[in-house]
Amino acid sequence: MKVQEKIKKDMVQAMRDHETEKLNLLRVVIGEFNRIGKDIDDQKAIKIIRNMHENAVNVNNKIEAEILDSYLPKMYSEEQVRVLVANIIKGNDYKSMKDIGGVMKALNNNPDTALINKKYASEYAKELLS
Repeated sequence: MKVQEKIKKDMVQAMRDHETEKLNLLRVVIGEFNRIGKDIDDQKAIKIIRNMHENAVNVNNKIEAEILDSYLPKMYSEEQVRVLVANIIKGNDYKSMKDIGGVMKALNNNPDTALINKKYASEYAKELLS
């Protein structure tokens, strides 16, 4: 089920359960989706939700942050990122810092690119290539 569909379904359930705060937040999320386009793909939806989540965390709105977090896919662990970066370096026979661009390009082409902490991946790639 697409993220957008799940949020719409949960919004209807929040109406039934009289969960006003959740209902209002999900209406705002759907409004953001509609601002960009009627039917957006999951990557764009996740990016919007992630931005809203970061904003909720920054203003210490724990309830909103918790609700939004439930719609975000779980990020790769540091160990998973390490394995992925090491495999890219080994598989492409990268040997020096000149190859860092190739490593990052391969990470960006990964279908789960939104789940990878690029800052950590870059730091680890530099560590391996230096």
